[in-house]
Amino acid sequence: MINEFMQYCSRHALLDTGENIVVGVSGGADSMCLLFLLQSVRERLGLHLAVVHVNHHLRESAGRDAEYVRGICGEWKIPCRICDCDVMQYAAGNHLSTEEAGRILRYQAFERTLQELFGGHGKIAVAHNRNDRAETVLFHLFRGSGLRGLTGIGAMREHVIRPILYLDRARIESLLQEAGIRYCTDETNAEDMYARNRIRNHIIPYADQYICNRVVEHINDAADMIAEVEEYMSAQAGDIYEKVTRMCDGGLFIDAPALQTHPVILQKYVVRECMGYLTPSRKDITAAHMESVYRLLSGDVGKRIHLPYHLEAVREYDGVRIVHGECSGCRGAAESTDVDLTGLKPGDELAVPLGNQWLVSPAAKGVFREPVSGSQEDGVDTDSGPEMVFRIFDRENEWNVPEKAYTKCFDYDKIKGFLTIRGRRKGDYLTIRGDENHPIVRKRCQDYLVNEKIPRENRDRVLFLTEGEHVLWAVGLRISQYYKITDQTEKILQVQIRGGAGYGRDNSCTFDRRRGGEKNSGDRSENQ
Repeated sequence: MINEFMQYCSRHALLDTGENIVVGVSGGADSMCLLFLLQSVRERLGLHLAVVHVNHHLRESAGRDAEYVRGICGEWKIPCRICDCDVMQYAAGNHLSTEEAGRILRYQAFERTLQELFGGHGKIAVAHNRNDRAETVLFHLFRGSGLRGLTGIGAMREHVIRPILYLDRARIESLLQEAGIRYCTDETNAEDMYARNRIRNHIIPYADQYICNRVVEHINDAADMIAEVEEYMSAQAGDIYEKVTRMCDGGLFIDAPALQTHPVILQKYVVRECMGYLTPSRKDITAAHMESVYRLLSGDVGKRIHLPYHLEAVREYDGVRIVHGECSGCRGAAESTDVDLTGLKPGDELAVPLGNQWLVSPAAKGVFREPVSGSQEDGVDTDSGPEMVFRIFDRENEWNVPEKAYTKCFDYDKIKGFLTIRGRRKGDYLTIRGDENHPIVRKRCQDYLVNEKIPRENRDRVLFLTEGEHVLWAVGLRISQYYKITDQTEKILQVQIRGGAGYGRDNSCTFDRRRGGEKNSGDRSENQ
C-alpha cells in the first residue's frame, strides 16, 4: 500500500523531500485516506504537514466532523486549522451555487494557510480519486468539451496535487478498514441536488450494472489515453504557434493564411494556445471557444466575436486579432457580433459594447433617439455607449422572472450554439404562443415588425439577439416563447442593456436571493 502510494507520487513528481504540504481534510473517507498515507511517509520524506478543515455550516453534523478532524490531528501531531465560513451568504452575494461557493472558499482557506504557515512555499494536497475523475469526464462530456476536458482531473495542477487519484472509492474504504481508521459520512452526498451527485448516484451505478462492469476503471483508462493525445497535440500546436502568431497592440495576431496550411485540428489548438496566453486560466477555454475563433479565420473582414475574460477577436484582411477589451468604433447595421458564453460562470458577467447606432427607446414602439455624445440622459453616462450584459444564474425555488423592457431572462439550457447580436436578416423568425395542438409557432420577424407598426426606415435598426435565424430577443419589443423559463429550467441567462442614450437607470436590477427574485423599480413591461 505505502509502496504503491510512493510509486504514484514519484511517477507524477508530486512530493519532494522536505516539502511543505497543506492537506485539505473534510473527515470523509477520501481525505482521511490521503492524510493517513501522507502521515505514513512523513518521516521518510521529511514532509512538513498541516491540515485545513473547512466547516461550511451547511449540515447539522458539520461540527462533529470538525471535532473528529481536530482529534485525529492531535493524535498524529499534525497542526490543524478549522476554518468557519458562511457558504450560503457567499453564494448569495456572488450569485454562485453553494457547490461552487464552497469550492472557492475551501481553496482560499488552503492558500491562506500555505501563505501564513509556510510563506507560500509548498503544495496543497486534495483527495480526489478515480471515481471523481470518471464523474468529471462524464460531466464534461455531457456539457460539451474538447480533449482537454475529457482528460478529467490531473494528478497535479500548478501547486495543487492529488496523490490518491489512482485509488477508487471502494479500495479507499477497504484501506481505511484495514488500518482501523474511521471516517465521517456526509449525508448530502446521497442527495441529487448537484449534477455531479446525479452522475455519481445514478449514471455510473447504472452503467456498471447494466452496460459493463469496471466502468470507472475504463473511463479512467480512456482519460489517460486522451491525455497522451492531448499532450502530443499541444506540443505540435506550440511549434506552429511560434511561426504563425505575433504580438500586437493589446494582444496577439494570427496569420490566417499561414495557419490554414496546417490540419484543422492543429489550427484549433493554436487558437487555444493564443487564448490561453491571454487569459488567466486555461481550464476555462473550451472547445466552443476554439471553434468560434477558428470560424473567424474564414469569416468576413470586420466580423468580431466577444469572448469571456473581456477578450475580443476581430477578422482583419490577413488574419485574426485577439485583444483585451473592446475594439473602437460602432458596428454598422450589417455587422454582427458572436457571443460565446461557454466559459461564463455564475457570478461572472460578459459585457458586449453595442455602439450608438442601436437606439431603441424605452417605449419600444418604433421611437428611436439620436446619440447624445458627451452628455447624460436619465442619469446614465452616454460617452461609452450602450452595452449588452450577459449573466448566468442557477435556478432556485421561488425565482421571479424580471419584467423590464431592457432586462430579460431566458432558459439557458435550451441554448445549444453561439448567440449573435445583429440587425435583422432574411429568414429570421420569432416563436410565439400557439394553440393546444401547436403550443409554439413561428412568426417571421418581418411580419412581426409590421404588426408592431415599426416604421420601415427603422426596422433595420432594431437590435436582435439570435441563435442562428431564431431570434431570442427583439430588444425593447419581445422575447421568443421557446426560450422562456419553465419549471424544468435549471440555469437562467439574464441579458441586460446597460448604459448609453435611451437606456435609463430604471433598467438596472439587483437580485435578492432571500426572496429568490429581483428587486427593481420603475419601468415594467410584459416579459412577452
